[in-house]
Amino acid sequence: MSISETRPIDAARNIAGRVISIASWVFWFGIFPIASEACGKCRPHVIRGIAVVTVLTSCWFWFLEWSDSPKMQSLKNLKLWSGDTPPDPATLVRRYTKTSCGDGQAFVARLERLVDEVKSSDQAVPTFEALVLAAHNSLSPGQRCIGQFRCWQVITSAFLHKNPLHLICNLVILLMFGGRVNALLGSVKTIVVYPVLAIAGSAATLLSHMGKPLSSSLGASDAIMGLVGMYLILFPIQPVHVAAWIRAVPLFHFRLYVNIDTVRGFGVVLFFIGCDCTRMALGEKDGIGHWAHLGGFAAGVFLAILLLVTRRVDAGGGDLLSLIRGRRASALTQ
Repeated sequence: MSISETRPIDAARNIAGRVISIASWVFWFGIFPIASEACGKCRPHVIRGIAVVTVLTSCWFWFLEWSDSPKMQSLKNLKLWSGDTPPDPATLVRRYTKTSCGDGQAFVARLERLVDEVKSSDQAVPTFEALVLAAHNSLSPGQRCIGQFRCWQVITSAFLHKNPLHLICNLVILLMFGGRVNALLGSVKTIVVYPVLAIAGSAATLLSHMGKPLSSSLGASDAIMGLVGMYLILFPIQPVHVAAWIRAVPLFHFRLYVNIDTVRGFGVVLFFIGCDCTRMALGEKDGIGHWAHLGGFAAGVFLAILLLVTRRVDAGGGDLLSLIRGRRASALTQ
């Protein structure tokens, strides 16, 4: 490897060390990939452009959301809405009173009117939860704090994020794994592949939420995990630099231990997928779209294999199919 090829890796390791020294005061333990040595034939302009657009749209969405802009009553439908059972009444009350996604004044007025009607009638008194649902259902779709599924959401939701930490974590993976895939595929193929992966992840979300209360999801992680799936097929043995850290407190001295090591690409990817599968098996309710991750990942694996089989892309013999056939298989033991 030439000196010019090692400088970006060294720079990434130095930057990671400085970032971890600061972030470790909030996150005392972590494992995260920071750089990849996989190479391509062009610059990843499309992935960089997607990253810029994602940052701008997410910041714009946060500004409107945090400023309680009435525009959120329509913009909430940029998220992906899935589920086919009535929402939780407590969630409805919280969203009407704490966010601007719905017409809170109209909801309170309808709820008070229903309560007055119940008090003045001789009918059985319904529960408060039933009154909340009735008031919610009496509003127009635009006034409701819960959106409705629209076909464009499978794309728009991939450009929005819940908070800055969600965005930063996704951007690191997008630029590292997605950038390498983009460099190999070229701009045209990447422009086509990225929305396909986003759609696949959204489809997995829609299927997994059938029979569950209507809720929203957002984030680029489904499309990004699709790129990770493609990386597994295209660059399974190329080295990935992974940082692991822990900020220990021995005798009240906050000491930071950082180790940056090199791992084969397939090891890093299988670690990510293993985490998703483990959390799903344990039934953890962590607010992460694990099914979306797996849906995007499966689509990425399929697309990468399809591109290799149809000779639409040439990974130079380092792809998974070539390794299975025996080409450069000895690299696994080096």
